[in-house]
Amino acid sequence: MRHHLFDDWLKKNKSVDFVLENLEAANFDPEFYAQCEKDIITNYNKQTGKNIKSKSKRGIKSVFNLLSKK
Repeated sequence: MRHHLFDDWLKKNKSVDFVLENLEAANFDPEFYAQCEKDIITNYNKQTGKNIKSKSKRGIKSVFNLLSKK
């Protein structure tokens, strides 16, 4: 995972929903590790009754876009 992205989200007080919606962009090296973002979101939705969906895609462009959001 991209730790600098999580650090930025914490500094900006992003919500859990925001983090989960953008979790896919935080996965640093998906070709070498299991991709469990969808399972995490599915379980979160089941436990909370919400309907969170992934808004971002993997890649450096997504990371820069997320870092530039206030």
